[in-house]
Amino acid sequence: MTSSLTPSCFISYSWDDNAHKDWVRRLATDLQSNSVVARLDQWDTHPGSDLTSYMETAIRSSEYVVLVCTPLFAKKANVGQGGVGYEKTIVTGEIFQGIASPKKFVPILRRGGPKESLPSYLKSKYFIDFRIDQGYPQSLEDILRHI
Repeated sequence: MTSSLTPSCFISYSWDDNAHKDWVRRLATDLQSNSVVARLDQWDTHPGSDLTSYMETAIRSSEYVVLVCTPLFAKKANVGQGGVGYEKTIVTGEIFQGIASPKKFVPILRRGGPKESLPSYLKSKYFIDFRIDQGYPQSLEDILRHI
């Protein structure tokens, strides 16, 4: 874990499309610009990387996990598909065992409504709304205050 002066977060998201991946990278860049160590697969992995090991290590060692929720994210998490499905097992394990701070897992809503975009394990959690691009600066401030 990093020092409390430099909080760390892992960003979990589904690869909906290139525009979404670009948006997630922008969020990670903005977090880094505000003194948060952001862990993002687009920066941290390379061909030949062990992705499951990366996901496990990044989730367990980060002080926060930002979960970028979209309808595709929820669908993959709910059926246990792909990286999002694998990450769900790690996150729910930490929640179930009570080893994570209740503040560690931070759902943000990027696309769709809560009903279709929040996976079942996040439905009871308060989320930060990033759906409206004009509201991005305020939503970014909200997540930074949390972290």
